[in-house]
Amino acid sequence: MNLCKIVFHIANQNYRKWITNYRIWILFIILAIFVRNYTQEIMNFAELMNLKSSPWLFPFLTGQNYSKIFIFIGILLLFCDAPFIDKSQPYLIIRSGRRKWCTGQIIYVFGATLFYFAFMLILSILLNINHLEYNSDWGKVIGTIGNGLALDFASRNVSINWTVINYFTPITAMFYSYLLLSLGGIFIGMILFFTNILTENKVFGFIIASFFVFLEFIGKLFPKILWISPISWVDLNNIDLDGISGKPNITYILVMFSILISALIIGSIIAVKRKEIEVNAEI
Repeated sequence: MNLCKIVFHIANQNYRKWITNYRIWILFIILAIFVRNYTQEIMNFAELMNLKSSPWLFPFLTGQNYSKIFIFIGILLLFCDAPFIDKSQPYLIIRSGRRKWCTGQIIYVFGATLFYFAFMLILSILLNINHLEYNSDWGKVIGTIGNGLALDFASRNVSINWTVINYFTPITAMFYSYLLLSLGGIFIGMILFFTNILTENKVFGFIIASFFVFLEFIGKLFPKILWISPISWVDLNNIDLDGISGKPNITYILVMFSILISALIIGSIIAVKRKEIEVNAEI
């Protein structure tokens, strides 16, 4: 019990910094603007058709051109100060021990990522609440766009894939979208944490994590890259649903995320035990 209290106290220290960290406030404001701008086109179509949309918009936030890159640049900014060492941290490390301190920081990466994408999900509903109505299915608005019947959307950036609508129920799609996005965010956060500890230089961590974020762009040009591009896996459009697409299936994706994240966690704990820890200026 004491162990849990210590590691969660260490994680909570990082959340408390959000209150006075202008970078975090700006990040979430920009994220809200992104969600609003993307979903606004769907709401405009619903209003044009004199209909209300179902609230299942979240799975399609990654469908816009370069939207995944934008979303994960946000994750880079959220964790760019990893391993989150300021003037108060050496005291915590001495009192708790390196392993407990590292565990607390890893829990923070997990929790902050879950909050980041929960924030997106909730915003996709709250920002459009006046144009939504509850449906247990996808509803006419999303269904019409997904079927390609909304011809005026042909030149727009909104992308609602019919395959996703056909293979997933709304709740299942929401669950898998949130799960995969969170796993992708944790992966990027742990790369930053592990690399910055290992190299003692935040530049290297940012470069390596950025490589995986922008590998998503290359995956659009070369489909086989999808098999080694974790950020591409967060999009339901990039999952093999029918067994003939040649894309990674959900089992492969979940197993690979588990292996990659576990390896980064183990590597981080080992690196923290062996490396000197220096206090860095807050970003």
